[in-house]
Amino acid sequence: APIQRAAGRWAGVELRTEIVAAETPADGVTRYAETQSAGLVAIGTHGLGLDPIGRLNSVSDNVMRRIDLPILLVPPAMWNRVAS
Repeated sequence: APIQRAAGRWAGVELRTEIVAAETPADGVTRYAETQSAGLVAIGTHGLGLDPIGRLNSVSDNVMRRIDLPILLVPPAMWNRVAS
């Protein structure tokens, strides 16, 4: 993954990529975070969402409302820069 190659090991944080079968992306992220005892959930945003400022997409908004974990929202300017 481009982010993992660019970052190496950030302060001991393990980056994982998993494919999870779920009815919706938010269901999959939420279930995975809960079953894996995640300490942090990082989600890329699209900036096309429903919040008044327009930063969140429906997946990040839905996950934020469903789990009680720290969430790192990564805006397009960050993940686009890493992927280049």
